[in-house]
Amino acid sequence: MLYDARHERVLKKGYQVKYVPVHQPAHDVKYVPVYRSPGGDYVFEDEATVDGIAIVEVPGAVPSRSERECAIAKLSCILFAESPPKVDWSQLVHAIDAMAMEPDLKLQVGQQVGQRLPSENPDWELNLAVKLLVDSGLKEAIAPLTSLLEYEASWDHMTCCAGMVHGLAQTTLRKFVAHNPQFLYEAARAALELLARQKNEWYRDLVKTWTIELLRGLASTTDPQRDWAREQLKELGTQVI
Repeated sequence: MLYDARHERVLKKGYQVKYVPVHQPAHDVKYVPVYRSPGGDYVFEDEATVDGIAIVEVPGAVPSRSERECAIAKLSCILFAESPPKVDWSQLVHAIDAMAMEPDLKLQVGQQVGQRLPSENPDWELNLAVKLLVDSGLKEAIAPLTSLLEYEASWDHMTCCAGMVHGLAQTTLRKFVAHNPQFLYEAARAALELLARQKNEWYRDLVKTWTIELLRGLASTTDPQRDWAREQLKELGTQVI
């Protein structure tokens, strides 16, 4: 499927529109919009609506990958806009997600969205980035998922709670690497790299706890990397449980 963005007049919050029939002699019935304000008064369209963008599905044949990539780029510009227009964000995010069909495309778009955080729409972009990265199923998604933890220090002033971001990243990664020692090893490496970059003591403690969890998980497996995990735990001054 292919989606596009089209400019249109969008109903303001609290305003209502109803289509009423108008009968004209020798003509088919015509339906015209009638607008009402939140107070119940009848108003003109200019008062009840604002310029906005509608996300619409383009009918026709199955689009090629290149067509979908171009459409994703167009919709992403709306998502990343500093002064975003009036748009249904759920439809926008759904359209981008639906057009990123291949695993490598999911990874590519997920990374692009994640790199733009924090943004004007952190909730929508965060959830989209995480979903695309996880749905890719690729081990290359582990590093960008882990890097989401770095944004916490920058999210304190955002409406999205910093603790929620940390929790979402951890919960997502736990499920993503579960029962896969190779993925667990990649996650532990990514966590160690993140830990080495942390300067803020509070965030460093959080990342260290997360790193130890991953290393202990790997150390308890029969994977060849378990000895590496045990050595890393010793360097962190932590015992293997």
